[in-house]
Amino acid sequence: ILFEDRPYGLQKLNLCSFIQSIKGHEQGNSSASIEKLLQRSLKELKRVKDLHQKIVPLRQDSIKGLSLASKFGAGQERGGEFFDLVKGDKECILMMTSSSSYVASSIILSHFEILRNSENLSSELVDQFLEDLYSELRSKSLEIDSENFGILILRVDLGRMKMQGHIFGKFQIVSSTRENIDGNELDFNPYFFEKSFVDRTLNRGEKLLVFSPGMVANLKEKKSDAEISGIFDSLIEKDSKEALHEAFFQVDRLKSGSFFKYDCTALSLEVDQNVIVQI
Repeated sequence: ILFEDRPYGLQKLNLCSFIQSIKGHEQGNSSASIEKLLQRSLKELKRVKDLHQKIVPLRQDSIKGLSLASKFGAGQERGGEFFDLVKGDKECILMMTSSSSYVASSIILSHFEILRNSENLSSELVDQFLEDLYSELRSKSLEIDSENFGILILRVDLGRMKMQGHIFGKFQIVSSTRENIDGNELDFNPYFFEKSFVDRTLNRGEKLLVFSPGMVANLKEKKSDAEISGIFDSLIEKDSKEALHEAFFQVDRLKSGSFFKYDCTALSLEVDQNVIVQI
């Protein structure tokens, strides 16, 4: 396997070793042929990546002091994922959900529209949104355990760059400060509000990459937990757009058909280097 971001010399050495292992004899005179093959392979890999970036669109948003980009890929399994953003004058609310039920997804969207039309995007509003959502999902006997349902909702105070909210499910958040936030296996329930609570102050220039349960599940089809963590950690060093494109390319290369197995979503959130923060 060739990787565009690996050193050229290392890839050439690996390819030589690979050919020798298959042929079972010395390839002393094959250096020039290997170099040509490697160059063609890397060129083709770049072409495929560029094509994939055009096929899977990128959504971009800008708020006071924050730059956001998100990307979504459709899967074959029932249910789906959803990401949206509500902008206020002094705060914003990010929500990402994952569900195995189309009915649950529809209910989430209807409740989010109520939240979107609210005048004051307070922390209390977020808690009320979660309680109301839980009540309706339970009233319809829908599966909202950690295997079938996940929700991440974060409120960012744009004046203090304070991020608070809740995470239910196997989301993964990687930070450029290396203070990553792991997902969990908590069932969606007000009883676990305290355990699911997230409270972080964002730094100037800090970048967060948020990966949905579907993104993790697609990678777990062929990758170990350690390999997935390694992929996510390596992406934080890249430009935000490039990181999202690369995340989807890593999932795309593992799929067996035209679609991903599960819906998947990735989000980049970056704080302006010169943002003015209240103390």
